[in-house]
Order: sequence, then C-alpha cells, then structure tokens
Amino acid sequence: EGSHNDLLMKNLIGNDWKTLTGAGQPILSSAYSEKLKRMIDCSPGFQVESYWETVVQRETAAQETERENRKGVKTVGLMVGDRVMDEFHPKEFHAMRQKFRVSHAFLTRFDFASLRPGGGKGGQLMGITEDKRFLVKELSKGDHQSLLAVARDYVSHVAGHGVPPSLLCRLYAHFRDTATGKVYLAMGTCLGWTGPYAGLYDLKGTADDKTLYMNGRKVKDVHKRIWNPKLWVGKTFWSKERLTYFSGKQHAYSTEFPVTPDQAAWLRRTLAHDCEWLRSHRLMDYSLLIGVRVMLLHEAQAEGLISSQGQPTPEIEIGKPFACVVGSDGNEHGLGKIGEIHVYYLGVIDFLQEWTLAKVAAKNIKFLEANKSTVEPGPYASRFLKYFVDKFVPDARPLDETAAQELAQLVVRQCLSGHLEAQAATAASTLAPQSGGRSSTMSWTRGVSITERVHEINGVLAQYEALSSSGHVEL
Repeated sequence: EGSHNDLLMKNLIGNDWKTLTGAGQPILSSAYSEKLKRMIDCSPGFQVESYWETVVQRETAAQETERENRKGVKTVGLMVGDRVMDEFHPKEFHAMRQKFRVSHAFLTRFDFASLRPGGGKGGQLMGITEDKRFLVKELSKGDHQSLLAVARDYVSHVAGHGVPPSLLCRLYAHFRDTATGKVYLAMGTCLGWTGPYAGLYDLKGTADDKTLYMNGRKVKDVHKRIWNPKLWVGKTFWSKERLTYFSGKQHAYSTEFPVTPDQAAWLRRTLAHDCEWLRSHRLMDYSLLIGVRVMLLHEAQAEGLISSQGQPTPEIEIGKPFACVVGSDGNEHGLGKIGEIHVYYLGVIDFLQEWTLAKVAAKNIKFLEANKSTVEPGPYASRFLKYFVDKFVPDARPLDETAAQELAQLVVRQCLSGHLEAQAATAASTLAPQSGGRSSTMSWTRGVSITERVHEINGVLAQYEALSSSGHVEL
C-alpha cells in the first residue's frame, strides 16, 4: 500500500485494482504460461468461474448506473483542428479545464502543421495556439506512461477542492491523434507575456541551468557533446555563440531575484508543497521557468499591477504577473537598477520524468559531473527547494500606491538631473574657448549661474512632492 506500483495501478485501473486483478489473494493453483514458458502461480483472478463472473456483474451494474446518471448529456470528443482525438483521462482533464475556465474548444483552431522541434534532448515536436495561450507537445513513450500513471493525482493536487495553490504547469488535455498514432499533451503557457523579456531562465539548481533570453534576444544552445571534442579542451576553440551560451548558464545559476517578504514566503510554501508531491510520485529533472520584465511605471499602472493602499498583496498565480520594486536598500540586484519595477512570470515545467533504471545508469555514467541533474527524486526535490529559497531574495518592496508615488518622484529627479548635467556640459564646452580654457559657472540659462538653476529646479521638485504626497499625481 502506497508503493510506486500501487499508485501506478490505482491510476491505471482504480483504487480497487487489487480486487479486480486478484492481487494479494491466496494462490489457488499453478498453470503453464505460454509467454514465460514455465509454470506460474495463479491468484483468484485467473479462475474465471469463481472470480471474473462476479467482477463482470459488478462492473456492468456500475456502467448502467453511470449511463442513467448521464441521460440527456451529450458527450463530444476533444476536437483538435478539425479532427476528434482519443482522450486519456477525459473526466480529469475536463475538470482541469472547468476549474481554470478553459473552453472545451480551446484547440479547434490548432494546426498540426505548425509543430516544430522543441529543442529538448528527445527531439519531440511542439506548437503553440494562435492566441499564444496553449502549447501542444508531442510526448515520448516514457512521458506518456508517466502521465497515465499520475494524471488523477495531478488533477487532485492542482485543481482539487480546497487544495493549496500550485506552481505546476497547467495540463489541459492528454490525447492520441488517431491519424498518426502519436500522443500529445496540451498545456497552458507559464508565461503571460510574449516578450521581450529582460531575462528568461530555465532553472533546476544544477549544472543544467541556462538563460533562454537575455535583453530580449534568444540565447542559442551550444552544448558540449561527446562527438565534438574541440569543446572539451578549453575555451580557445569555442565559438562566439558557445561563449554566449556558457556565459548565460553562469548568469542563470548565480543571479538572484528580489521579491517582497510576502512573495518570498508564498513561493517557499508553494514550492515545498509541489516538491513533496513530485517526490512522492518519484518524479525528477523538472525546472522552474522564470520570465523577468523590467517595467516602466506607466506600464505597471496600465496593467493594474499597483495595489491599493491597505489592501493585501494579490496572490501569485501561474501565468499571471506579480511585481515588486527593486532597490529599496539602495543597492543594485541582478538585472535591475535602483528604483526599477520587476515583473515575474513563473511555473514548474517538464515534471513527467520518472526515476527509472535508465536514469540510474545515466547517473553512474555521469559520476564525474558536479551538481548533475540526474539524481534520485528525494535529493532532487530537496536541492530544488533550497536553491529557490535562496534565489528569491526578500528585500524588494511591494508595488503599492506609496511606492508608485516615490517612483514617480525619482523619475522626475532623474530626468531633470540628466537634463541639467547634459546642458551644463554643453554650455561649458561652448564657453571654454572664449574664456581661455577656464571653467565656467555660466549655463545655457542666459547668464544665470548653474547653482541658481539647481535651486530653481529643487523648488519645482518640492512643489511636485507636495502634490504627490497628497495623492494628486498624474502619471
């Protein structure tokens, strides 16, 4: 009870799988197995007269009850493009779509011709819907079997009544294309913004961390593969793209993400909840996808990210942004400068990899690799959680009305200060030849000294700050 095989059978057959298969029942006899070419012990499940007749009667009655309950309800298969697909766990994924308000027809305009290699090691195809809200990904045999095993528990974990929030990527359909026999997964995107991003990262807390986009530009993957020995003998033979990729990996591993203390606490609780679920299902090699926008104040206001004074900070939700003000301690952090607004999008992705014998072999092959991703589910989950507890630094400020007013004042100060410095430099360079090379205290203000001009600007700022403190700020 509670073992990996028990969970697998419960998901494939149901909670009463032991009764249905006769597992654990006393051995009744032995019989010759054509497949194994030897005698095997038989449980009651193999005795048709004494066992399966009762099972069939019970299942027939259950099906009749289900038909009665669904009288008048028209069931339509999942449409992808113009074709009906074979669904796996249709009831569970229908509940997912209902919970997160996703239309049953969300894939009717998807075109299989839009599928392209996703860039992963397995080479599976991936495509995105026209509205950029959903991804369709071809599943490997292993990921397909893994999803079959955990689907019911996944839906309970993410969409069950009264469950804690989760950062696991939202899965909305698991289906087979009857025309090709290929199996696909449809999921929501973790990113509610199509870009450009100041930074987009795929992070595990291992040597596989990488930067996907930096300052709006895609970072091309250039891996060290065994068939390319030049990349293993030093950076001398590395291409510019390889150097950029390696620099991005170092940046991804070392950069920190400033958040507010409340946001840090929420992320810690939620990731701990998800990591425990993943560990219990023997899953590993998952990542946290993090997108970072550096936003201007008027953009944050237009997108409704400024919280009202006295109201609790909005709860983080996958696929939707959460914001904070960076630099309240006077220091620069990560990508940002003092007084910047950082907006984050994040979600846990690629979490269908089970710990298998192949993974055990891969771990042994990589015995010399430091901080590798191929480790058992328990240590993987512990490392993953600790890594992100440290990576989300709780020293940012909430983006509320007070912070917005202070940012508005800072913007005005920076603009006026920059304008003053630029004009003073221009005036000094213009006047220098006329004064025999001596520095001038006269500015562009027709004979008014720079010092007097500074006092005038400070007076304007004082009036502005008085207005902003009383709430009369036009952004």
